[in-house]
Amino acid sequence: MPARKSAVEQRREEIERQLARLRGQLARKSRKDFTTDFRHRSWLKGTNALIGELLDELSALDDPGEYDELPAAVVADELGLTRAQVRTLIRLGEIEASGRPAHERISRAELEQIVGLGAQELLRLGRQESAEIFEEAVPLLRSRGSNLEAAERAYRRLERREGWAAPYAPAFLVGLELARDEPAGAISTVRLIYGIEDHVQRLAVMSHLGRALRGVGLNDGAARQVGTFLADLADRAAAGGGLPVAGRRRQKEARDPEELQRQAAYLAASVMIELRGRGIFDERPAASGGERASEEAVVRTVRDALYSALYAEAFYDDSPSCRMYADMTRAAAEDHGEARLLMGLSARGGRSR
Repeated sequence: MPARKSAVEQRREEIERQLARLRGQLARKSRKDFTTDFRHRSWLKGTNALIGELLDELSALDDPGEYDELPAAVVADELGLTRAQVRTLIRLGEIEASGRPAHERISRAELEQIVGLGAQELLRLGRQESAEIFEEAVPLLRSRGSNLEAAERAYRRLERREGWAAPYAPAFLVGLELARDEPAGAISTVRLIYGIEDHVQRLAVMSHLGRALRGVGLNDGAARQVGTFLADLADRAAAGGGLPVAGRRRQKEARDPEELQRQAAYLAASVMIELRGRGIFDERPAASGGERASEEAVVRTVRDALYSALYAEAFYDDSPSCRMYADMTRAAAEDHGEARLLMGLSARGGRSR
């Protein structure tokens, strides 16, 4: 019985067959086989690019010592796995790779790490579900330093499995950004979480967010303040299905004295956040350059802040930004304004994903 071919040998044969097929197509097809010049040129460009990519991979298979990044087949032989198994582990985020699917390359540093884990451990990790990964990874956020790299790898595994279709990746990402001391990034991610249209899914993310943030090891400063506030906000949202807003209250509730007091606290918190954000109470000159803010400027600032607060309540169900602003402002009111920094970060631009 002939010996089983190595992954490199099998891949080399695949590439040679594919190259023969592509070169045959180049010899047979001409402009008349395409409806337009553009289609013909695009096909020629794509085919020649693929041939070049395959030739480069073939060279790396023949002489891997000359390359800093290795084809999946070389790594498969190093681990004693098949190329298909290695590509599956790449897709699941267990192995970090670069390049297009079917042409992935693995760095030597990554190879050293995964060889240290061993093939069987990699396969075991590949069988883990997102929930199990999340539970094992949350403690990594509680101690910084060397664990941060492991936490980043855990996020990659969560994102590759289900992405934002499940609650684990977005919730863990907020904790990871705070562990990196990136409070503005955490706020931007929470803004995207508020943009999840499915109410049940959004609550699931908020529930896991509270668990991810509880006990995160953070230094004093912005990240700690944001983390504490977000954890509280996530717990409130998960427990009550979101914080109550005026737009969904019945008329008799709106006339309740205690409710009016809560509404006043909400509006006052919005105003104070806005005033502090614009430097109204700073001892140094305000950002506008004047020695002190004029009465007109204060009135305008108060008016804008009240409008923002009321607008957020009125359109709570229609806009992720409104939901986030209203929930954070109401939580700030209940916490006597402890979330000033958070609201300031929230008000300064976002990012797209």
